[in-house]
Amino acid sequence: MLSAAGMLLVAGCAGPDRPVRWAASIEGSRTVSPGSAVAVRIEASMADGWYFYSITQPGGGPVAARIWLADGEIFLPGGEVIDPRPTSSFDSTFGIAVEKYLKTASFTLPVRVAPEAGAGRHAVQINALFQACNNTICLSPRTVTMSVPVTIRSR
Repeated sequence: MLSAAGMLLVAGCAGPDRPVRWAASIEGSRTVSPGSAVAVRIEASMADGWYFYSITQPGGGPVAARIWLADGEIFLPGGEVIDPRPTSSFDSTFGIAVEKYLKTASFTLPVRVAPEAGAGRHAVQINALFQACNNTICLSPRTVTMSVPVTIRSR
């Protein structure tokens, strides 16, 4: 469960033009030390009937989702995104098996705090690219940015 104090909701309420809601939070304490590792939890929830394609969706078909750490000097990539198991099915439009996330999807993004990071309040910036679809239409791919507050301890 995400705490309201530790997350930022992005993309507002799910609706026809924005059927996916995104939220991010730090797993565990939001107070970290320089040089430490933290995990950012990213939650996506879809409006009824909507889905988006997985981050492991093979090429030659729909746009695969992508989640990444925004460029910065304080927070650095700490590993590959851990994703939930997608639902796989044959799609006659693409003529291939496609991988989708339905209803909700929870990801973990490993992040390292730079050893030289200064003490104080900072924010981890995360981007998510996705293409939302339902059984009738697919919206254009969209990128959302989430910001999670973090306090870095003094050394």
